[in-house]
Amino acid sequence: MAEAQKLDLIIVTPQGQKHAGLVDEIVAPGFLGEFGVLPQHIEMFVMSRPGVFTARVGDRRERWSVGKGFIEVGPDRVQLVVQSAERAEEIDVERATRAKTRAEKALSELDGTIDDPAYQEQTLRLARADARLQAAQGK
Repeated sequence: MAEAQKLDLIIVTPQGQKHAGLVDEIVAPGFLGEFGVLPQHIEMFVMSRPGVFTARVGDRRERWSVGKGFIEVGPDRVQLVVQSAERAEEIDVERATRAKTRAEKALSELDGTIDDPAYQEQTLRLARADARLQAAQGK
């Protein structure tokens, strides 16, 4: 019996390669919403947003908190090029909670609109903190 098809997953950040290995399936936070990829997926290039990235290997699921960036998908590979990537088990929940509180406070004190760079920065910080907490807490 032939071995089931797999996806070659590579996760890269500015600090270097964070992960490389074979997986059965991924679910990623695309700019327009979550999407899943199985082997033999059509090729695509997607902007990603901060969120929870999940890779399934057999019955085991690996959860990551990833920052914004890009995801390149091919029939037998998925490559994430993102600002940050942390395995769920490596996330400091207390630190992420403090970061979320700081971002929420900063957003509440801003008078700007969504076009304001300060507003955009704090919104991104809040999204990253939320993603870290969701990944760590298995949500």
